[in-house]
Formats: sequence, C-alpha cells, structure tokens
Amino acid sequence: MTGAGLPDLVAKAFEAASHADGMTEFLAGAVDFFGAQQGAILFTPMDSAVSDIQPITFGISPEQLHDWLSTCDEPDSVFTKLAQLSPGDALLDNGCNHDPQHPSMHLLGGVVSVDEYSHCCMALRREAGHPPFSEPEGETLRTLMSYFRRAIAVNTRFINISAEHQNAVAVLDQAPRAVIILGQNGQPTYQNLEATRILNKRDGLAGSESEIIIDDDDARAKIYAFLEQIRTSEPAQFSAHRLTTGIPTKSGR
Repeated sequence: MTGAGLPDLVAKAFEAASHADGMTEFLAGAVDFFGAQQGAILFTPMDSAVSDIQPITFGISPEQLHDWLSTCDEPDSVFTKLAQLSPGDALLDNGCNHDPQHPSMHLLGGVVSVDEYSHCCMALRREAGHPPFSEPEGETLRTLMSYFRRAIAVNTRFINISAEHQNAVAVLDQAPRAVIILGQNGQPTYQNLEATRILNKRDGLAGSESEIIIDDDDARAKIYAFLEQIRTSEPAQFSAHRLTTGIPTKSGR
C-alpha cells in the first residue's frame, strides 16, 4: 500500500457516491493506495451478462475489461468470482494453480453493495511480476468497501429526499392558498406562487430575501414572538405550537 492515507480515500468514497467524476477519482486513489496497476468499479444489473455491466475503470480500457471479466459462464472469470461474494466480502486471488502468468494473477476485489436491482463490485489488479496482494490489504479493502457502501446508501437517501422535495414543491406551487416556509431566523426559504402574488402586492405584508415584512405592529410582534418560541423549542415539541392571527391590510381587503 502507498502512503496516500486511508482517511483521504474514505473521504473520496463519499464524494464518489455523489457524481461520476468523483467515482473515477476514488478508483484512481484506490489503485494508488493499494499499489495496483488497474482497477474497475462495476455496476451490474442482477442476472446480467458482462455486456450489461456499467464500468468505471482506471488503467484498463473497456475492451480489456471485457476480456478480463471473460464470460459469466466460465468458472475462472473475475465476474463469476465476484458475483459469488456477499456485500463486504473481499476476494484475494494471487494466481491459479500457481501459474504466475495466469490472467487472474494478483486480483483484489470485493462486493460493495447489493440490492434487488443490481450490485456494485470493485476490483484491483497487479500485473504479473509485481508482488501479490496480502491478507492485510484484503482486510483494508473490506474496511474501505464498508465506507463506500455507506456513502452509496447516504447518497441514495439524499436522492430520494430530493425527489420527494421536488414532488412536494410541484404540489405546493399549484396550491390555491399561499404557503410560506420560514427558516429558524424568520427568513423565507420557500414561497409558492400564490404567496408570491400576495407578497408582491405589498398590501400590509411583503417579503425580502431576509425576512417577511409585516406593517402592523401588533401582528408583527405576535408573529415574531411565536417564531422565537418555535426557534427555542425542542424538535419534538414543534407540533404543539400553533398560531392563528390576522394581518390588517392597507386596502382593507
């Protein structure tokens, strides 16, 4: 292993789960960290052929990768060996029948994650003539894969939250009532189309980037006292706080 540092590589793993460029950087860092010459991260639909694999590679072309993986039906294929592992398991293969020229010589790989749709594998390879991978390196890869798996899970969770957020915004934007969401310091963080229409009239109620502007002193004091009460409450108590009040308008509407 090189002196790149496992903490730095773990940080790259969390970046990798967020975007494709980060995935390539993470793989390059892993190849360097383990002193390999080639590496690949494989995203594979369940029960698929090698032609369906989506690879992120370093130091190996897609054509070479296809030859490297061979076919799923061949017992010695790298893909077959990786597919037999459980999430978090590592494969340490330093030759077949002690033949130093065998294609699978110096292989270190493992399964990062598996779900009902696909699985993600990671494989590193040293060319013939380089030292074989060691058991401690296999253990280190298991540790790294566990962080990588967490990174993927966290990123998936944020993707789901983002999708739910977009759906909620799409519904709220078309709502017939005005909806304004305020941050903990009273700053507007969201307003739907009806709220924007009302605020733009500046008829006793308006908004800026930093605050909601309420012309009436009594209404303003009541609302800001309520917001301060919310801000200083424990999250579990939020649902207990409700306020209904009226804001006088200049037009009398």
